[in-house]
Amino acid sequence: MTISAIFHHPENYDHVSSSNIIGSKTPSSSIQSSSSSLSSSSSSAAANAIFQSQSSSVTAAITNPNRQSLSSLLGHINENDEYEAEIAFRYAVKRINKDRNILPNTTLIYDIEYISRDDSFHAAKKACKLIHDGAVAIFGPSDDRIGVHVQSVCDTLDIPHLETRKHNLNIGKEFSINLHPGAFSVAQSIRVLITFLNWTRIAVIYEDDINLIGLQELTTLPLAKNVQFFFRKTQQDSFRETLMDLRDREIYTMVVDIPHEHLPSFFTAILQIQMNENRYHYHFTTFDLEIFDLEDFMYNEVNITAYRIVDYSNPMIRSMLKEMSKYHPDIARQLLHQNHLIKASSAMMFDSVYAFARGLNQFFKSVHNLAELHSAATLTATMNQSNRQSASSSSSITMLNSFASCSNETAWNNGLTLYNYIDSVLLIFFLSIRKLIFDFSFFTLDKLSFHGMTGPVMFKEGIRHNMRMELLKLRNFRLEKVGEFFYSNSLLNITNMDAFLTSKQRNVTLRVTTVKMEPYIRRMRSSNKSFELKPLQMETIRYEGYCIDLLSAIAKNLGFTYELYEVEDGRFGALDEQTGEWHGLVRELIDKRADLAIGPLTISYARENVIDFTKPYMNLGIGILFKMPTHAPTRLFSFMSPLAVDIWLYVVAAYVLVSSTLFIVARFSPYEWINPHPCIPDSESIKINQFNLADSFWFTVVTLMKQGCDMNPKSMSTRIIGAIWWFFTLILISSYTANLAAFLTVERITTPIESVEDLAHQSKIRYGTLRNSSTMSFFRDSKFPIYQKMWQFMEKHPENFAASYEEGRKRVLMGDYAFLMESTMIDYMVQRDCNLVQIGGLLDSKGYGIATQMGSEWKDKISLSILGLQENGELQMIYDKWWKSPGLTCTDELKNKDGKANPLGLGNIGGVFVVLLLGLVAAMISAFLEFMTQRSRQRTPFTSIILDQHYHQHQHQQQQQQQQRKQSRNDPNQGDDANILNNSDSSQTHIY
Repeated sequence: MTISAIFHHPENYDHVSSSNIIGSKTPSSSIQSSSSSLSSSSSSAAANAIFQSQSSSVTAAITNPNRQSLSSLLGHINENDEYEAEIAFRYAVKRINKDRNILPNTTLIYDIEYISRDDSFHAAKKACKLIHDGAVAIFGPSDDRIGVHVQSVCDTLDIPHLETRKHNLNIGKEFSINLHPGAFSVAQSIRVLITFLNWTRIAVIYEDDINLIGLQELTTLPLAKNVQFFFRKTQQDSFRETLMDLRDREIYTMVVDIPHEHLPSFFTAILQIQMNENRYHYHFTTFDLEIFDLEDFMYNEVNITAYRIVDYSNPMIRSMLKEMSKYHPDIARQLLHQNHLIKASSAMMFDSVYAFARGLNQFFKSVHNLAELHSAATLTATMNQSNRQSASSSSSITMLNSFASCSNETAWNNGLTLYNYIDSVLLIFFLSIRKLIFDFSFFTLDKLSFHGMTGPVMFKEGIRHNMRMELLKLRNFRLEKVGEFFYSNSLLNITNMDAFLTSKQRNVTLRVTTVKMEPYIRRMRSSNKSFELKPLQMETIRYEGYCIDLLSAIAKNLGFTYELYEVEDGRFGALDEQTGEWHGLVRELIDKRADLAIGPLTISYARENVIDFTKPYMNLGIGILFKMPTHAPTRLFSFMSPLAVDIWLYVVAAYVLVSSTLFIVARFSPYEWINPHPCIPDSESIKINQFNLADSFWFTVVTLMKQGCDMNPKSMSTRIIGAIWWFFTLILISSYTANLAAFLTVERITTPIESVEDLAHQSKIRYGTLRNSSTMSFFRDSKFPIYQKMWQFMEKHPENFAASYEEGRKRVLMGDYAFLMESTMIDYMVQRDCNLVQIGGLLDSKGYGIATQMGSEWKDKISLSILGLQENGELQMIYDKWWKSPGLTCTDELKNKDGKANPLGLGNIGGVFVVLLLGLVAAMISAFLEFMTQRSRQRTPFTSIILDQHYHQHQHQQQQQQQQRKQSRNDPNQGDDANILNNSDSSQTHIY
């Protein structure tokens, strides 16, 4: 295939064809140029000479009869002054052709076109010509103005376009592959550096309006609220005026984005107006700051930083650069700078060729039938014979784009497929790294990963993705690596914090004052984990604690030593409203007796007015420390707890209602009346109802208790009542049983207060804060009604204030007292005393910081060190060391206790026994009353008398009937009258 390139040419920007250059097109193997090559520039001629010596080897590779090979034509459009990128392009093609592991059956050839900057017309024409000649990919140019025109042509004709230009958009273009970091990536790297350095007033110096689009991304990224940007457009002849204006405005931090060739003039302007002092900090957006001579800036400690994308610490890259220098001496002279440094644009051009080769290899692997590919190439060459020359032979074919032309806007049918492979295959390679085999060829032999000169090469919709940059800073008379930026998580990892300190800040001894308070500061208890300090007193005192470990880590990072002493009054520092004077740690800093103050010192507005604070090293809030609530007392009738009182009342009401309804319905239903003596003949005249009032109530209570009953409903109406009542009792008893198990086995805890609102709306439990503390100031100055009410209570009862945290803890343990204090101290006490607990959430949010004198230069340095300790997790490790109690903690004990079921005692179910006894007593009383009632009556029950009478009457009637029958035999008329009389008597029925 053909790859094309467009370069700038210093004297002539016509097409150049070099038949004697290795890898370039020759009459025997590629398309001849349409213009003469006699006007090549000196740079192009030097590039030709470098690669001339081994052209024969390439020709042999193309025409090797032992294997069938493909030739791919590449196009390269180069600016006149980008001869280093041209050399990198040629050298990359040379290496790929030599290394058959990347493209086993393919030889890359190229055609280079030269243009001048700002000549977009000829750039588009050159691109069309290269595509017409059969180029399957276009490389370059790097200039943003003409690059957009070349990209537009490639987009129209579906030709992959590989770029290394500075892209100012955050979205990719179709058919464009850009190896230069995107505008958002560059802006993100600058943002994290600004945040790290705590810049607040920043000048952005630029020369080109096109670059301003990318720089404006800084204003859209999240930064501190007080950051101000001052954008200043300048030119090469106005550098001094721009710098002097910024100096007059007292702006000392600058982001400089000017062309590479104008940087020496900018350096000269800085030196001429003497803006090379330590207070100035220049961050350059160029990736090639190392190739400039910065010797004049190495003595006044001016701060100069920049990013680079070529990792020279990588042994693979160093080996690669050495191989380049040994391959031909002119490469070391023209491509590599001092100490074997390569420009970022050249490195990106080198990687772009390898990116194309990787995608092309995958493209060929997708073609299963090589004969089809051969036929397609031969057909293409035949149809375009009038304006193309094909190098087809029996063993070598040149793979060209098919029918692509600017004249009829015909697109290449395989262009999109090849573009997709270039855009995605590198990501697949990078994610499937299996092993790394070091070789002087720089790339892994297993061909599974692609780690280029500019780091891991990955694309996402044509934009460079997952970039890694190294932060450089001028120190020790050279640019040194001091950090790394990772775009994947927007993290800036500072590897050398000492680089951001001045010589005056190194090897100094700072006086640090503190207040003794566990676990922050305490006297040494064991000699194996100590930090020996020499305070103002003559004796040597050893301290340990969270703040000691924190201060030791900061001192190690910043390179200072310190003396630690305790403040005399033992207070943190508050403003005395009567005298207007500060005391405690704050007073020590105001009087400049101490350089730093460390401890659980809260950052507050009042203190910030007289001293400075670093970034908080610990975030916290005000909480409520309270004594562990007692367990709820057991009740005798706790078996009634599963149901609320109103539910019990509803159950009783339902019981009465259902029983009464059953009684009434049973009286009305004829099917509920039965014969009590079904065995006695002629007893149908007497019927009774089983659901009298007492039996109706008995039926409902028996079924409620899930017991059997000798009475069953017979009619449909009473059965409906019974079924509904049984369903009701099923749900009720099931719910009660399930809830009863939880109530009797779970040990409940009663808490008199559950929030700050509960504490404020009661008077039984006293509460207070640490006297003359930030917590006390919080309630005193609060405008929130609840907190104002609490402050009025505390002010009315000053005895509730505690002189120390230890005193407040003891008051809490005595009971009926709540101590308002910082949540970190609550956490510390709760983990060591199982009788203490935190109630509710946090009342506010604040932080602990290290205090410095007002305007101290150590404020920002210590803040940066704290941020570094937070990012690498060291602060959390120090916290766990002093807060997590060794061995078994209260939480573990409670967890083990909750893992076992609580046994039921008499206090849980004693009420059941009481109910049983009461039932027995009630039964005995009922039996006695029944006995006495029976004695008092002393007569036969009414029903029995009626039945006896009915029986005797029946016997008497039978006797009369027998006599009448005897008489009827003698007198027939009398017998008929007797029968009528008997029938009338027997028709009478008695119902009871």
